[in-house]
Amino acid sequence: MENNNNNEKEQVVYVQNDTNTNENSGTTINTGTTINTGTTIETGTNIEEEKAKNKGGGFGIAAIILGIVSIVLSCIWYISVPAGILGIIFGILGLKTVKRGLSIGGIVTSAIGILLTIVLIIAVVLFSLSAINTIFENADDIYNNSSDLFDDAQENLNNLEENINNFENNVEDYTNNFENELNDAIENYGNDFEEELNNTINEALDRI
Repeated sequence: MENNNNNEKEQVVYVQNDTNTNENSGTTINTGTTINTGTTIETGTNIEEEKAKNKGGGFGIAAIILGIVSIVLSCIWYISVPAGILGIIFGILGLKTVKRGLSIGGIVTSAIGILLTIVLIIAVVLFSLSAINTIFENADDIYNNSSDLFDDAQENLNNLEENINNFENNVEDYTNNFENELNDAIENYGNDFEEELNNTINEALDRI
């Protein structure tokens, strides 16, 4: 008898509606009436659990999509970081439901996307600092080279000025020497001409 009662209890299903009418027999079945049909009918509790499962799956899908977006767009921090944060939030909400696999995957991918973004930001900052340092070093080298070129140009200008002064002095000396030689030549020629003229006059007087 106990075994029969247990079998009957396994097959008993409580009908959710208050009353259900059997169209074939016209019999009204009240809530709480047992029906030995051997079939399973989903109750309102099972429907709510199924909705909860589906809702949890939605959080998990949203989390993993946002995690993938965070990884793919990790080079764009203002998209990657918010997407990763939302992915982690949706993943945590999805952990409270039955379907946890997608939620865990969403949390992992979102965290990877955020970490990858942080690494890229640090790399960009370090590269920028290195580039700025290189630019300043090159600017310093250019300034030093320009200063050296200016000093060389100033020295060459001084040398040129000195050479010009030397050339002017040489020209002046040459001019003075030429004038002296010309004066000496004129004086010597005048003396010789005067002496020769006197000799000629004397010879003519002697003949007379």
